[in-house]
Amino acid sequence: MFLYNSEVKKLDIEVKDIISLYRSANDMQVALPGHTSQRASGFLCYYKVEDRCEIVVAFHLQEENILGFYTWDQGSVTPQDARPVIEEGLGFFEAMGFMMGDLELHSFGVEDSRAQWESFPLKKGLVPRPKEARKKKKSGGSDSVPPKVLQKMSGEEEDGVSDSEVLELTPYEKCRTQRLKLCQKVGRLLASF
Repeated sequence: MFLYNSEVKKLDIEVKDIISLYRSANDMQVALPGHTSQRASGFLCYYKVEDRCEIVVAFHLQEENILGFYTWDQGSVTPQDARPVIEEGLGFFEAMGFMMGDLELHSFGVEDSRAQWESFPLKKGLVPRPKEARKKKKSGGSDSVPPKVLQKMSGEEEDGVSDSEVLELTPYEKCRTQRLKLCQKVGRLLASF
């Protein structure tokens, strides 16, 4: 079983130690212990430490801009015992609605693999977003974007509105307009059949 581990803030490992790395293809609404419900992406990292292996489940909480880690309750495992633990970790994500995919880091060259690994929040860690800079929830649902942010996204500026009043966008909000356009195009495509 995977247990929440608030002490882990990042994975200080090298790409050569990673056996496999999975990443979610979608974001989901999750609530981790001690945190509000918010959009998150998911990672599962399987890596070696000497002759044993570690399997870690991680969430990137987008509103707070932090990582939440779950570690295997029995600690490290042997390579022979790792498969069932990985499957349980992937099942953990799938039960929440995540679609996980293996990034196959070792299919790239050494430098490309290293550059990709170092670009992930798991490796470099994150700077938590201050409470006052977090997205304010509106009654319109978790998917609603504040009007001032929409003005900023569309390039419109309202007289007298300073940049400090415009809230910082989460990655989920940044691609909202592209998602809406894609949904419309898919809808038209499906309607043509």
